[in-house]
Amino acid sequence: MNCQPQLMLIIKERKLVYLGHIMRNEHKYRILQNIVQGKVEGRRGPGRRRISWLANLR
Repeated sequence: MNCQPQLMLIIKERKLVYLGHIMRNEHKYRILQNIVQGKVEGRRGPGRRRISWLANLR
């Protein structure tokens, strides 16, 4: 049936819509904007690097 590529396109489109929603509402989603843009203070522990949310969209 080859349904896999179509499902991945739907998921990617919904992620982009959600990202646009977050980035437009500055007052309500300020913490989420900082997390998505990678502006979180502190150090990460040892181990494999995590894939960022924006890298996952690419």
